[in-house]
Amino acid sequence: TLSLHDALPIWLHAFMRAYGEESALVVVNFHGEPQTVEVAIPPHAFEVLSLSSEVAHVTQWPVDGETFVRLLPDQPYQIEVPAYGVTVHLFSSDRK
Repeated sequence: TLSLHDALPIWLHAFMRAYGEESALVVVNFHGEPQTVEVAIPPHAFEVLSLSSEVAHVTQWPVDGETFVRLLPDQPYQIEVPAYGVTVHLFSSDRK
């Protein structure tokens, strides 16, 4: 499990951003092989980004797909990232 505040392997980069009512978790893979990444979102990110630990609506980009997940602080959240690619998960929030 990789934490957003721990050191990632040199071929992975993860960060979060927020704008309006959406927060984005971005994972970039600079490796030639697809990666399955488990990211733990730290508790302070929930506060800063107004994320809820309730069931969240998630839209994945670039793959068209929507799902519902329960986000919990410091709990592994699994993301598939293509070789030399990026995966963005957009979370709805109560941020105003």
